[in-house]
Amino acid sequence: MPITMTVQGKTLLFLPNGDVAVSADNQQTVEGKWRSAVSGAEPKDNKIRYTLGGADQTPIQALYSFSDPSNQLQVILASRSMTATTLFITCLTTMVMH
Repeated sequence: MPITMTVQGKTLLFLPNGDVAVSADNQQTVEGKWRSAVSGAEPKDNKIRYTLGGADQTPIQALYSFSDPSNQLQVILASRSMTATTLFITCLTTMVMH
């Protein structure tokens, strides 16, 4: 189940395999990658980093919690340019794979 949100007029799908697809006209086209792990000198700031067309995009703030009683990781993404927030429930290993 992807995280689906609209950023700057584009419907983005953050797929569990680390791809970012753009949805338009009932079609999905993979145009980038996302990751939750920091790299190099990036701050440990709980943000999802992603690219579109090879270009880095503004990171999206992620708010993490664990569900009861299944103890699965829940993520809510929040962005100033976002028009919808989607709750995404997944296993911890899926979120940190990239």
